[in-house]
Amino acid sequence: MIFIIITTAFLIFFAMFLRSLVHQLNFNYPRTRERIKRVFGVDIDDQWWNPALSWKNKYTIKWTIDIFGFRWITKVMVQFSDAFHTLNTIELGCYDLIISILLVSNFGLAWWWTIIIFLFIGLALMGGVFAIAYDNLWQENKK
Repeated sequence: MIFIIITTAFLIFFAMFLRSLVHQLNFNYPRTRERIKRVFGVDIDDQWWNPALSWKNKYTIKWTIDIFGFRWITKVMVQFSDAFHTLNTIELGCYDLIISILLVSNFGLAWWWTIIIFLFIGLALMGGVFAIAYDNLWQENKK
């Protein structure tokens, strides 16, 4: 039981840290960029971190995948196109994992159910609800 409490507490704190970083990037990018450079000694790439620029990545970055001699070129998945989307995806993954762990521990299921529940919530529920809401509720000009 103590493992579950520590794990969920860590995931909540990590998710909130990511949320704070996303907000800093969105609303105080120049200051955040300088702070990261000063604290970590790293100069971050504006094309991936700066929300004013990085939103274009989902339309321009392509992945090239070679499998058994077949070449497949596709757009990068939006979850990995820029810092904003990647950090939000990881944050949602933390919440998803918390729910999965709590369901498995509460119902006394085997550990591998955590994986099944995690994938179901992350792919079917979160992905499905987002897609339906985004496409049908927020996109007025879509035909």
